[in-house]
Amino acid sequence: MDVSVILAKFWGIYFLIFSLLILGNKKFIQRMFSYSEDEKFLVSTGIIAMVIGLFHVIMHSIFVLDWRLIITIIGYLILLKGIARIAFTQRVIKTVSSVKKISRYYIGGMFMILGLILLYFV
Repeated sequence: MDVSVILAKFWGIYFLIFSLLILGNKKFIQRMFSYSEDEKFLVSTGIIAMVIGLFHVIMHSIFVLDWRLIITIIGYLILLKGIARIAFTQRVIKTVSSVKKISRYYIGGMFMILGLILLYFV
């Protein structure tokens, strides 16, 4: 099976599950935001995100104008997220405080749409 298909299935299912958790449980997203205010948590999850993003980028850097570009962008965003959490912890905490104001329905809906798009192409 092609790496692009495996990653599309993985991220598609992940985003669907994540969106259902956000939409179905109000306390879930509140807990996520509260964890993101702890510097130690941000650094440790930043290291994990950086490793996952780096593996993702190494395995899948396909820059063509089709659905595989979405997978590539996800990998680079994960890598950048990890670097930001480690290098710019205070800035991430400020950003999280502004993201808290966005409706959980909007956030969950965006993740659901992204998950459905990825699974559609598989």
